[in-house]
Amino acid sequence: MLAFRAVLTPSWWIHTVIALLHIVTLAASFVYFNGVYLAVLIFILLISWIFAHYKNSGYYRNFIKYIEVRYDGQVVIYLPHYDKYCNAYPLSGSLASSYLLIIIWQLDDGNIIRQSIFKDMSTHDSYRRLFIWLRCDGVCK
Repeated sequence: MLAFRAVLTPSWWIHTVIALLHIVTLAASFVYFNGVYLAVLIFILLISWIFAHYKNSGYYRNFIKYIEVRYDGQVVIYLPHYDKYCNAYPLSGSLASSYLLIIIWQLDDGNIIRQSIFKDMSTHDSYRRLFIWLRCDGVCK
């Protein structure tokens, strides 16, 4: 039986912070650099922005789309890159705060996935349930 399911989406807040940091760095580059240094820095910033967007938009291989917690305490996560459901267990280094959850999952096959969940990545009710589950039944006590 399913106790609850948290559907995760990419964080709007993280995308905004990444864009603002890249814009500020680009503006500072135009002020302090010129010539070849400016061209190299713009190229590096472009590669950095593409990687940051790729990693935070749900296309990354360890992006978790669903977290299903069952009444017996078993957790099943869905990894869309591999198109499979995996049993997972939170490890003791996980952190639960009211604005951020950092969960270290150990999968059945021994792989470890580190995940950050911000408040805007799911609905308020799903985030609250996941927060309470991690604080009470999970490993953050």
